[in-house]
Amino acid sequence: MSEAVDLLAARIIAEPAPVVLPDTCSVLDIIRSAFRPGIQADVVEAAISLTGRAIQTPRSLWIVTPEQVVREWDDNSGNVKGELTALIRLTEQHSIRLAEAAGMLLPSARLSRLTLGALKLDDRVFDVAEQFLNAAIVLKEHGDCISKAHARLVRRVAPSSAQKQEYKDCVVIEHCLALCHALRLGHFAEQLIFVTSNSADYGRVPALTPPLDTEFAGVGLQYVSNLAWAKSLL
Repeated sequence: MSEAVDLLAARIIAEPAPVVLPDTCSVLDIIRSAFRPGIQADVVEAAISLTGRAIQTPRSLWIVTPEQVVREWDDNSGNVKGELTALIRLTEQHSIRLAEAAGMLLPSARLSRLTLGALKLDDRVFDVAEQFLNAAIVLKEHGDCISKAHARLVRRVAPSSAQKQEYKDCVVIEHCLALCHALRLGHFAEQLIFVTSNSADYGRVPALTPPLDTEFAGVGLQYVSNLAWAKSLL
C-alpha cells in the first residue's frame, strides 16, 4: 500500500530517523552484486542491515521508494535473477570439465567439482533484495510530481537528456525531491540519502549532473552509488 507525500512526511517527522531513497538500479544491484563485476559484494550485507533497521521497533531507519520503482522491480527482477541462475549453471558445467581435465592430468590429486546449485544462491540473494524492497514505504504517485517529470523530459533536464529520454527516472526523482522538500519544511534534521548506480543519467558520484546538484543541495539530499555506501554514512 502506498502513502501520499504529505502524509508520509508527517509520519517520518513524528518518528525521526534517517531516510534512504533507493532507485530500481540500486535494488537490482543487490542481486547483480553476486555476479556482475564493478558492484561491491558487500551490497548484500548492507541490504540485510538496512532492512533490519527499517523493520525493527522502534525503527532506526526509513526506506522510502516511489511506486515507479516497485513497477520497475516487478518488470525486471525476474530477468536479473535469471542471469544469476544461468551463470551458476554455467559455472557448474565449467567446474565439471575442469575437474575432469585435472583428474586426467593429476590422477593422485583429490578433486571435487563446484556445486553451487544446491546452495540456491540465486533464491537467497533474490530474497534479500525482495525483503529490502518490502521494508520500504512506497510513495504514492502525485499529479504535481508527474507534471514536473514531464517538464524535465520536454526540457531534457537530468536525469533526462537530449541523447536519452528517461521519463521513469524523472518520475522517481521528482517524488523523492517532493518528499525531501516536505520533510525539510517540517524542520526534519536527519540524513536523506538517494541511492543509484545510474551514473550515466545522474552523474558520477559525487558530482551530480546539473541541475540535480543544486536541487539535491537545496533539500540536503546526499547522493551515493550503492547501499553499502549508504550504510557507511549512517
